[in-house]
Amino acid sequence: MLQPERWTPDGLRYKLRGVLKIQKQQLGDVLEVTLSGAIDERVDLETEIGPLHGPLHVNCKEIVQINSAGVKMWIKYFEDLSKAGTKLKFLECTPPVVEQLNLIRNFIPGGVVESVHIPLSCSQCGKSFLVVISVEKLR
Repeated sequence: MLQPERWTPDGLRYKLRGVLKIQKQQLGDVLEVTLSGAIDERVDLETEIGPLHGPLHVNCKEIVQINSAGVKMWIKYFEDLSKAGTKLKFLECTPPVVEQLNLIRNFIPGGVVESVHIPLSCSQCGKSFLVVISVEKLR
């Protein structure tokens, strides 16, 4: 069975494998997590990320897909964190994340989007690529 093609951080497409990988790094009182892969019904962010004792920065630079079950789980997880007083920041949101931000009002409840990936293509050479841009520069 063929898997759908999705954007990778370098703007190329690849066959989705349906696995979410989470890398965690503690930077002072901030926990920064980098999410890679697909967010779907198999993902349990609460278990994977663990307990928090300060702000959470979520780097979304390698998220390639979010399905409806993944959206539901995502909103519940981040809504619970926000209600508990956790400061949330989202960085390098890929096109699948930006699509959900545009469709769903509370996709990042109580959080701040710092930067997004914007897909561009060159009309001269035909190559496609992603550019990271600060949300502040878009305002």
